[in-house]
Amino acid sequence: MKKGKQVCNLIAKVNKKKLDKTLWERAKIYEEEPQTFSPCKLFTKLPLLHMLLNCIALNFTNSLVFFFLSFNVTRWFGNPFLNQTLSGLVELVGCIVAIPAASYFGRRTINVFCLAICGSLLIVNEVLKVAFVGQLWVQTAEVVINLVAKLAASPSFNLLFLYVAELFPTSLRSTASGLANTGSRLASVISPLMLTIPIHLQPAITASVGVLALLVSVLAYFCPETKGMSMLTSVEEAVAFYKDGIVATDVEDFNNNEVEWSPAIQKEKEAEINEEDEENESHEIILIKNF
Repeated sequence: MKKGKQVCNLIAKVNKKKLDKTLWERAKIYEEEPQTFSPCKLFTKLPLLHMLLNCIALNFTNSLVFFFLSFNVTRWFGNPFLNQTLSGLVELVGCIVAIPAASYFGRRTINVFCLAICGSLLIVNEVLKVAFVGQLWVQTAEVVINLVAKLAASPSFNLLFLYVAELFPTSLRSTASGLANTGSRLASVISPLMLTIPIHLQPAITASVGVLALLVSVLAYFCPETKGMSMLTSVEEAVAFYKDGIVATDVEDFNNNEVEWSPAIQKEKEAEINEEDEENESHEIILIKNF
């Protein structure tokens, strides 16, 4: 860990930045206390299991809406080749704006907003067909509405890989992401099969997908926001984050005295910081000479 500190401090100095010394507190815990991890904690810890089920539902619904719209392009009114081109273009736009939108609005907000828009538009589509049977403008409106729904579905669908990873601690992140992704894979299998359902039942299927999207958008609203937070590194941090929405190792929270550090860290914090001040300066001089 000391060598890591030296290299990081040198990089920070070259870039004229200053690292907050409290960033190393979490690393010190793992250095001094051996950690044991098991994927079974995802199922034995109720908050983790609850979050995992939420993520599976989010993955399933986002993927179902996305693939349902994608596979139905050939059934839209007008030239199928033009519709495919427009569908690809709006998907590209959605992918481009996904990361900037998530950085500005937040991951949870994007999920809630996009699912609510998709669900509402799918329902509106079917209501228009029933209210204005046989009118040409309704067919054109259906294409436009589906394209807008596809535009809204793309950012939410692509950001889930990031959002799910940020919701789980390091030791369980890969396992949780893989399990949550089973929802997406299940939706990708179901979506093509929905096209084989008799045509007179298709309006009910579309409306059902819309209602599901609206319901899951409410579920997404109650998930925590991960924008700007430190990555979770332990199960305890994750459980506390699900409850309070605060990561105990966030430097800003520490500086503002908004969180309480563990007794072991609190006891040694001041002595370690003073010791690091002396060590870092001498090591930085040696490293610069070596480089």
